Amino acid sequence: MNGCHTTYPYLKRAGEAQVINLRSASAIYGQMDLAAYSASKFAVRGLTEALELEWQREGIKVNTLWPLFVNTNMVEGMGIGTTRALGVRLTPDDVARAAFKVAQGGRGGVHRGVGVQARTMMASANPSGAGSRLVNKILGNR
Repeated sequence: MNGCHTTYPYLKRAGEAQVINLRSASAIYGQMDLAAYSASKFAVRGLTEALELEWQREGIKVNTLWPLFVNTNMVEGMGIGTTRALGVRLTPDDVARAAFKVAQGGRGGVHRGVGVQARTMMASANPSGAGSRLVNKILGNR
């Protein structure tokens, strides 16, 4: 949030700028044993959706990447039910490739799942909020 706020004047001057926030598929539905983490990622979702609506008139694109668990030190040895059931299949390189694709203007909406598991979970939870986005866009322009 602070990074977005601090860089806004520079992004605005750039003309065709983009912000790619990183959140987690843990924000599709809250995760047991990860309540604070899930809550923080839900906040990233709300921030991204609001900034996408606010900053589009400035030509600034705002997206999020939604990886499931990524093989990093943060999840090493994490023995919660979700990691046991789904495994840890993504690497940091997978996330970097997804970010590069979004930065290059790849097709898709505001939220982008990283990996098959996250995209499947997104589709079943319908997190795009297309109806909510449309209503907020209309009401916000009044």
